[in-house]
Amino acid sequence: MTDKYNPNDLGYITNNNSMESGAKVTYNVFKPFGRFNNLQNAISLSFNRLYKPSVYIGLNIDAFSIATFKNNSVFGIHLNGYPNGMKDYYEPRIPGRYFCKPGYGFMELIYSSDSRKALKYELFTGLGRQGKIDDRIGQSYWIWAGISPRYRFNDKSSVTLLMRYYKAFNSIGFARTDSLIRFGQRDNMVFENSIKASYYLTGNISFDIRVRHYWSTVKYIEFYTLDSEGYLSESDYAGNHNINFNSFNADMGVTWRFAPGSELTVFWKNSILNQDKVIPDDYFMDLKNMFGQPQMNSISFKAIYYFDYQSLRRGKL
Repeated sequence: MTDKYNPNDLGYITNNNSMESGAKVTYNVFKPFGRFNNLQNAISLSFNRLYKPSVYIGLNIDAFSIATFKNNSVFGIHLNGYPNGMKDYYEPRIPGRYFCKPGYGFMELIYSSDSRKALKYELFTGLGRQGKIDDRIGQSYWIWAGISPRYRFNDKSSVTLLMRYYKAFNSIGFARTDSLIRFGQRDNMVFENSIKASYYLTGNISFDIRVRHYWSTVKYIEFYTLDSEGYLSESDYAGNHNINFNSFNADMGVTWRFAPGSELTVFWKNSILNQDKVIPDDYFMDLKNMFGQPQMNSISFKAIYYFDYQSLRRGKL
C-alpha cells in the first residue's frame, strides 16, 4: 500500500505505506488417517518494508497447524514473531522516526468441540514475550485466554456467549508528542463479554439480539524519550496518560429475506462510549460508572435487492 492510500477504503486496516514480500509453504492432509479427519499446516516468511521511503522494517515468521479429529473436534497451534526485532516506523506517529523494538513472538492454542452437537464450545489461550530493551525496563510479556460456548436449542434458535481476557505487562508504546516524542512503559488490560441470541421464525425471517461490553485500560508506570536512533533515554516527564475505555452495545433486529440475495433489515441499537483517565478498582465499579454515562439510541433500516442481469436482459425479472 502506498503512503497516500486510505487504510479504511476496504475496511479496517491499521496502517498504509507498507510493502511485503515473502514465501509460504503449506502441507495439508485431507484423507482421514489414525485419529484425524484432516490436517492443515503452513509456515510463511515475510520481509516487511515501508513503501516510501523504501526502508527495511523486519522479518516476520508465521506458522500454524490445525487438526480435525474423528469426533470433529479441532485443535490448533499458532506461532508468530519477529525473531530479530524490527524498526517500528508507525508507533512514533512522526514521519521518518522509528522505534527499535527487540525481538518478540507469541504462541496461541485453540480448541473447538464438535459443532454438530447442541452444545459447542471454543477455548483459546496464548502467551507472548518481547526481548528486554535494557536493564531499566522490565521484561515485556502478555497473556490472554477466552471461552465461547454456543447452545443450539433446536433448528431455529441458539445462544452464543464470549468471554475474553487480555493482559500485557511492561509494554512499551507511544504516549504523546510535544517538543519530544514521549514513550511509556505501561500495563494494558482488555476484558470483553458478549451474548448473542438468534431465532428463525421462518426460513426467511430471523430475529437477533446481541449485547457486548468491551473494557480496556492502560496504566503508565514510567516515561522515556525516543531519541533519533530509535532508542529510549531517561526522562523526567510525569504526565497522566492513563486510559479507561468502555464500549457497550445492545442490539436487537429483524431480517426478512424476501427474495434470493435480497433482504430488509430493521435494527435498534443502544450504545455507550466513554473514555477517561480514572481506572476503577474492579470490574463492577467500572460497570457502575459506565452506566452512569449518556446513552445513545438509534433505529436503522437497510434494504438490499439483488438484480439478475441476465433475467433483466431477457425481460423475465
